[in-house]
Amino acid sequence: MTDITTEALEKSTFVVTINPKDEAGAAVTPQSGAWYLKDESGNAITSSTSTGLSLSSTMYATFSGTDLSLDNDDDAGVRSCIFIGTYNGDRGNGLAVRDKCTFRIVKIADAT
Repeated sequence: MTDITTEALEKSTFVVTINPKDEAGAAVTPQSGAWYLKDESGNAITSSTSTGLSLSSTMYATFSGTDLSLDNDDDAGVRSCIFIGTYNGDRGNGLAVRDKCTFRIVKIADAT
């Protein structure tokens, strides 16, 4: 994952693609893993531990409604989707894999 130039609309639906890579940059299917959505301060908003995750070399994290809410007027709307997992590869089993993307939520005046 990388920084996403597309912005998520407040309380809408937004999908992030997760493509874990090994140490050589090749796609891997994780043996275990979960994603976490956090705000700019590192506070947890939601995670796949509550929504489930089917492990593959391409996974999707779907955020909607309160996942994409802005907390207050001071909330810049910056969110990070972080994937943490393990995979088996040429260098061994249970190797750590991490992935992260950052995106911004756009405030909509009447998003109640």
